Amino acid sequence: MNLTPSLLRRLPLRWRFVIPTAVVFLLISGFFLVFIPASIEQQGTRALIGKARVVTTMTAASVLPALVFSDSEQIATELRTAQLSPDLVYAVVTDQKGVVRGSVGKADAERCDYRHTPLDGREMDRGRIWQTQTAIIHHDEVIGTLHMGFSREAIRQEGARIRSETALVIFGVLLVELMLVIGVSGVVTSHLETMAGAAHAVREGNLTVRAPVGPGGEVGELAEAFNAMLDRLTAAQHELGEVNRAMEVP
Repeated sequence: MNLTPSLLRRLPLRWRFVIPTAVVFLLISGFFLVFIPASIEQQGTRALIGKARVVTTMTAASVLPALVFSDSEQIATELRTAQLSPDLVYAVVTDQKGVVRGSVGKADAERCDYRHTPLDGREMDRGRIWQTQTAIIHHDEVIGTLHMGFSREAIRQEGARIRSETALVIFGVLLVELMLVIGVSGVVTSHLETMAGAAHAVREGNLTVRAPVGPGGEVGELAEAFNAMLDRLTAAQHELGEVNRAMEVP
């Protein structure tokens, strides 16, 4: 059974207004806290994939002549040049038989099972590395494959930074929002609570109480209507008393 409505009814009127408002704001804030960093990471990943395609294509073209002539030293030189890309984690060149002809960061490549990289790439090492591969083609014949892995750590760090900054902003806005809601609800509900107290006094038989009109608006109009009702009720009670007294005269 859902106890939330009954619990809210037990709270003071002000908090019955503040708590649902705060919950709605927290839900919206939680959405942005998840959506914004995730969107930033997705954009960064797309940019990294595009960069990986360019670097892989260029490197495959540069190692092609060396692979044709089985020049392992030149292949190693070309792969070291590819390391100028700050995101490169590993690069491995294999021939058409799968034999490694040159590599940098081979331990990382093997840890990430580079030989089974799909053609459209994939994330490995818990999302820390983006793997890709491309065929090395000579005269329309595949003579080898270039496997490369690129670090996503900068993207992850940027996502963490955005997430922290977003959380701080949301926390600050939440504090301001709560202060505003508490302040506004205090102004509104204080008059309603006073009217509720007056209504309780009337129920106990005290017709002399009146609700403060306050600053006006809908609450002020309600207070005026409440007071007018009491005035009419008092007048009617007075007239009834006069009639009763007149009927008692012999």
